[in-house]
This record gives sequence, structure tokens and C-alpha cells, in this order.
Amino acid sequence: MSIQDLGALGEFLGLFLVLATLMYLAVQTRQARQVAASEAARGVVADFAQLWGAIARDAEFAGIIRQAINDWDSLSATQQLRAHSFLCDLTAHFVAASKAAYIRDLVSFLKTWEDNLLGVLQTPGGSNWWEQCQFFFDPDVVAHLNDRLARPAELPPSWTTLHWWRLE
Repeated sequence: MSIQDLGALGEFLGLFLVLATLMYLAVQTRQARQVAASEAARGVVADFAQLWGAIARDAEFAGIIRQAINDWDSLSATQQLRAHSFLCDLTAHFVAASKAAYIRDLVSFLKTWEDNLLGVLQTPGGSNWWEQCQFFFDPDVVAHLNDRLARPAELPPSWTTLHWWRLE
């Protein structure tokens, strides 16, 4: 075997090793993307749970939110601020989560979150808050939510149809 034959064999083996390395890197990249998507999905679900947990953990706060969605104007300025903070968090986290809609596992969860948000925005107090505060949020998401709100026959139920959200 001549030097030229050995060189050709070396080039062939080098090509094979480069292709094997590229295939390995492609598999690793795909797995890393899957892990990142799973972590993003977990984060979105955790954010949602944390927001709702604030209501469940604090009876006074739950009462403020109940009052807010039924009759925003009856709240004190401090109560309105607390309710506003919750509704802003709920909406801002939804806006951020909607940017992760490319994650397959989140599609149905984001629909649930959107339906919950629309359930709030249909209430008398939620509608009042939305009219005043929608400018805080991403214009594309605001347009999408307003488009859905403009089609009442296709909306999920308003929260005030649920007895535990009505004023007693």
C-alpha cells in the first residue's frame, strides 16, 4: 500500500468520523431542545399554579378578587391595587406563556389558561379592569383576546356564572 493509498484511506475514515460526529451532535441537540421544552412547559404550569395558589392560600385576598370581578368600583383603592396586581400577573404570565405555544405539550394548557382569563374578562369587574389596563400588554395578544371577547357565543363561561365567584 502506497502513501497515496494510505492518504485516501485516511480521508475516507476522516469523512466517516466527521459524519458520525455530526449525527451524534444532531441527536444531542434534539435531546437538549426536548429537555428545554419540558422545562419551559413545567415553568408555565408552575407560574399558573402559583398565581392561583395566592387566592387559595389567603381568604381575604380571595374575597378581594371575588369583589373585584363582580363590582370593581366597590373596592377601596388598596383593594383595587391588590386585584390589579393579580390580574396583571395573570395576564402578563399568559402573554409570556403564549410565546411558548410552539411547545406541543403546552397547547391545551394554554387554551385552558386563555379560557380562564377570558372568564375573568367577561365579568363586570374584569371587563372594567380590562378596558382600563389592556394597554399594558402585548398588542398582538390584546387584539387576540379582544377578538375572542367580540364573539360571545364562542366564549367560555364568565366566572360569575360559577357560584363561588358570585358575591354572597
